[in-house]
Amino acid sequence: MQAMSERVQKVSDYSFEQKYFGSERLSFLYLFNGEHKLVCMIAFVEVGSAIRMPHETPNGLVILTLPKYRFEQILNVVASKDLLYFYWNPNRQRAALGDLPSPQDYRRQGSARAIAIS
Repeated sequence: MQAMSERVQKVSDYSFEQKYFGSERLSFLYLFNGEHKLVCMIAFVEVGSAIRMPHETPNGLVILTLPKYRFEQILNVVASKDLLYFYWNPNRQRAALGDLPSPQDYRRQGSARAIAIS
């Protein structure tokens, strides 16, 4: 089985919403590329809820589940950047957001210009 390659995509737009599932309120953040294709969906759930492993659908959509307390932090990063990239490494199931355009930049330890999201 051949390893899938990591990639960086420029985020051109985003949206977020909150929905109720039973008594639990979930928050969702959607990241879109320049062709307005959804490239990442992040579901924020209550601490103690099941957190699924990051995964990628056959059409390339990356789906992440994170604790709800990270919602504001990640939304602030997305909203405050004029230039934003989404990094995804399918082999390690790692994702990050930042203003760094190449995968090598995200692999460096301690990069202050990126935030790990998975």
